[in-house]
Amino acid sequence: VGFVFGDKPASSSAKPATDMVCPICGKPIKDTGKYYLCTDYKNPCTFLVGHEFNGATITADDLKKLLAGETLPKEFTWKSGKKSTNKLVLENNRLKVIFD
Repeated sequence: VGFVFGDKPASSSAKPATDMVCPICGKPIKDTGKYYLCTDYKNPCTFLVGHEFNGATITADDLKKLLAGETLPKEFTWKSGKKSTNKLVLENNRLKVIFD
């Protein structure tokens, strides 16, 4: 019987930090598989973006464009079940839909 002490091996489900930087505090953004969030999330940073927003998928490339100030056309599915294509923007570090 042997024991190993020290650092735990990295979990296979953990994803490394992305090459994106948090717009609030400047720390790296990591991808948890469900969210993109600051590596200092809740300590004290609050930056968090889901992989899905009202039925629209947000990819890492999409988030990079949003962080650069771009507006993206996306198809959204609303609670009523209706679908519409509108623009998505990152405003005040939160996702916002712009209706045409």
